[in-house]
Amino acid sequence: DTRRVFRPHLSVAFKDLSRTMFYKAWDLYRSVGYVNNFTVNYLTLLKYEEKIWKEDGDFIFGEGL
Repeated sequence: DTRRVFRPHLSVAFKDLSRTMFYKAWDLYRSVGYVNNFTVNYLTLLKYEEKIWKEDGDFIFGEGL
């Protein structure tokens, strides 16, 4: 879909995961390793407020964009 821009992201927490499903996922993924490298120019911190994601701050790395 060319109408939506893909922006790589990482979710640090997800509150909708039930305790039961968390433990099932933990059993599956706790021993799975993941290693990858990529270069980023900046990071935007988002907070979920009032049912939408809002930008909470930008962190520019190196010489910026």
